[in-house]
Amino acid sequence: MAHKSIIKILKSFNLRAVKNLAFTFDPYHENVRSIRELLFQMHARKIVNTNPNVETKVNIKADRCDPTINVKFVDGHEMIFKTKYLTTLDILERLNAACIEKDPKKRRNKNACYQIIKIIWQKIAFTLFISMYNNFICHVI
Repeated sequence: MAHKSIIKILKSFNLRAVKNLAFTFDPYHENVRSIRELLFQMHARKIVNTNPNVETKVNIKADRCDPTINVKFVDGHEMIFKTKYLTTLDILERLNAACIEKDPKKRRNKNACYQIIKIIWQKIAFTLFISMYNNFICHVI
């Protein structure tokens, strides 16, 4: 069940908003499966091609540290995932939501949509004003 959800997210996943990914984990820690699976998925050709400039760093430690993923976005924000008790699906859902929110391409499209809607509303308001003005003039005369 989770496998199908992961595939569904990965089909539309992109790294356009990501500048740097840092994976830190101890391979002998009992809860590293999710971070290792995500590391594998982030190196898939389709994902890498969405932003080939992403720097991926893997820190493998032997000090029983908790697994973490540090994500730096192009807008300067940073997000840290402590993946000890998270599944691969949990991490992907949160990371995908953050990438969609910070995607520069989507922001440009969103701003363009707002501009179009603003122009349409201005034309509608002007049309309504003219029709109300004409009705007022007709009633006065």
